[in-house]
Amino acid sequence: MRHAPPAILAHNVTVAFGGKPVVTGVSASFLDCAVNAIVGPSGCGKSSFLSALNCLNESLPGCEVGGTVELFGARLDRFAPSREELRRSVAMIFQRPAPFPLSIRRNMEIPLTEHFGRNRREIADRSEAALKSVGLWAEVENRLDLPATQLSGGQQQRLCLARALALEPRILLLDEPTSALDPMAAGLIEELLGELKSQMSLVLVTHNLAQARRLADTVTFFWMKDGHGYVAESGPAETIFNTPREEVSRAYFAGHIG
Repeated sequence: MRHAPPAILAHNVTVAFGGKPVVTGVSASFLDCAVNAIVGPSGCGKSSFLSALNCLNESLPGCEVGGTVELFGARLDRFAPSREELRRSVAMIFQRPAPFPLSIRRNMEIPLTEHFGRNRREIADRSEAALKSVGLWAEVENRLDLPATQLSGGQQQRLCLARALALEPRILLLDEPTSALDPMAAGLIEELLGELKSQMSLVLVTHNLAQARRLADTVTFFWMKDGHGYVAESGPAETIFNTPREEVSRAYFAGHIG
């Protein structure tokens, strides 16, 4: 029986800034309908690699990206010929919530109008459905015209998540999405991620090993060598956490280094 391709297949990916490599030779695969965690110490290039998966690094001065990335068996440029389509299909959630400095309503309307047109009823319905999907609708339905910046940090992050989900992405990239939140808000985001994995591929960069243990189906472990990051080991989460092959993995997950 033929197996479906992974959601993401990276081969020999290198990211450099000003000619200095940040990550080199990264080859990894990430499953569809799964939480794929990327873990490792600070400074080993996890976020730079994550941004390469939807070409966000392109906008950074002096950044060069090598290697190949395939999404569902197609190279990036064939999977989504335009950057607009790529960012819609491969959405990114950042460490700190980044709502537009506008109303809650406009935060939802702007990307939806850009991608789906100006039908007001459709935009309203899609906005409501997305806000409900992240458990935010009941908290904001009576104040949609207030500034999004008046929301709590956890609510802002859920708004950003709703804004991304409204565009119906196939892959969701998350760069430390709960590190700036209090434990209760972080718990809500984790619960949402657990629900979302039945619908799409999630790639989660986290420094929080306890979070990775709770959520991850697969783990890709980054480490440093000669001043740049590389993949030391990857595989099913249970295997990586409980019976890692590499000495550096065993030391890191035991808390002896990193």
